[in-house]
Amino acid sequence: MSHGWFHAFPRAQAAAARPLTERRDLPGTTEAMDQLLARQLAAGAYLLTDTSCPAEIMLGLHNSGPVDVAVRDIQVVDRQRGPIIDGVAFWLEAGAMNPNPITFHLDTAIPVARLVADNGNDPEPYFGRHTLAVLPGGYLAVPLRFDAATTSHTFNLSVKYRVDGQVHTCTVDNHGTPFRVSPTAGHYCADKRCEFSLSSRLDQRHDYYTEVYSLVFDDGLAALAECTSLRLVT
Repeated sequence: MSHGWFHAFPRAQAAAARPLTERRDLPGTTEAMDQLLARQLAAGAYLLTDTSCPAEIMLGLHNSGPVDVAVRDIQVVDRQRGPIIDGVAFWLEAGAMNPNPITFHLDTAIPVARLVADNGNDPEPYFGRHTLAVLPGGYLAVPLRFDAATTSHTFNLSVKYRVDGQVHTCTVDNHGTPFRVSPTAGHYCADKRCEFSLSSRLDQRHDYYTEVYSLVFDDGLAALAECTSLRLVT
C-alpha cells in the first residue's frame, strides 16, 4: 500500500482486531506493515476508502512465457454489497498515493476501469483506448483504486488478456478471500496526534466506529494509540 494501511473490522468480528490492539507496537518497515495489513485482511478486515484515503491495491502481472501478453480488460466480478463497516478501525498513515491509478467506482451498477484525471474527470473507460503490455519474463505492477460512498463491497477481479491471438481470462482474489472495501464512517478525533479526521456524509451520520486506532511515534518508534474524544463531524 502506497499511502497507508487504512482498514476496519465489522463489529461482529471485533475479536479479530484484538491481537493488534493489545500489542500496540508496529513494524518499522513498509514491507512489514504490508504483511501486517495482509494478515488483518485475511482475518476479515475491510480496506477503507474516502476522498482523503482511497483504497488501493497493487495488482502484479507476471509473464512467464516467451511472448508478449496484452491485458485487454480488468473487471470487478462476484460483487456483493453490504453495510458500511463501523467496528474497530485502524487509521495508519503512510505517504503519497500512486499517481493516476486505474479507478473503479464500486457504487455504480457496473464498475468499469477508468483513468481518473487530476480534476476528477473520467470521460471514458481505461481499456477503451489502452492495453497493458507485459514482456516475456517480465513483471508489471498496476495500481488499482476503489471508490465507494454508500455501501461496502466484496468482490474478485477478472483479468482478460491476449497471448498469440488467443484471449484468456483469469480470476484474481486476495490470497484466497474476496477483496473487501468499505467507505469510512464520518468521524473527527480531537487527539492532535491522530490523523483520523474525515468529512461526514449527511445521510450517514448514524455511522460510527466502536474504536479507532491511529499511527503515532513514541521515541521514534511506530506505535498504535487509541483515538480519544471521537465525535461526528457535522
